[in-house]
Amino acid sequence: WCDIAVVTLGDKGCVAMRGTERVEQKAFKGFAVEDTTGAGDLFSAGFMYGLLRNASLERCCELGCLSGAAVVQTMGAEISADGWTWVHAHMHEGRARSLVRGSAGAVQRELLACYELIESIGRGVVYYGSARLKAENPHFIRSRELGNMVSELLGTPTWTGGGPGMMEAASLGAMDAGKAVAGIRIEREAGTKVRSAAMSYLKPEHTVFCKFLSPRKVALVDAGVRKKAEDRTAYVFLPGGLGTMDELFEL
Repeated sequence: WCDIAVVTLGDKGCVAMRGTERVEQKAFKGFAVEDTTGAGDLFSAGFMYGLLRNASLERCCELGCLSGAAVVQTMGAEISADGWTWVHAHMHEGRARSLVRGSAGAVQRELLACYELIESIGRGVVYYGSARLKAENPHFIRSRELGNMVSELLGTPTWTGGGPGMMEAASLGAMDAGKAVAGIRIEREAGTKVRSAAMSYLKPEHTVFCKFLSPRKVALVDAGVRKKAEDRTAYVFLPGGLGTMDELFEL
């Protein structure tokens, strides 16, 4: 059974009671919250996080209000990078305060950009493979033929990491078939020099660039996930090295 009751007061904070103990937590200043969709869910998550860590009722209220305020960052809105860092620093205690990194926000923004592209282009067949194999390699030629045949058979978009080698081969095959092609690119493929956007075989509007590998990997998996029974999706693993094996076994 639970002996705790808590009520959120929107931009005024919250009130919580445990037995005869009463805590009033004011909302944190500095957050101009205009769109609070999901703030209640985030408040609950923050409050429960505190309870599971055996924090005091006052600390649970503080964590709940911090989490509720942070939801606007998910919406890509009002909190600045410094404000986001401040939120995380105050949600964690001890040494964790000094471990806050701006990379968390960057990863989040990259992943949201990937999801937006996937929703725009549509899910389909995701190809993985070496970035090092050249156009004259037999594997490149066969992968291009495979990309062409699969695109004509399924009629769905082709997704890759947007790099050279097997990724380019499968994409060119799909383009030969006149089907949609998109890629989630990393700034530098393994064993290659950085390619400029102008040198890419992909349309700029069909491309997302990632600085971090994690959002790229997660998004490529999402691009092949079936959401409806009629979706035609697949994951195809072409010849590659350790990176391709890593993606295969992670999937």
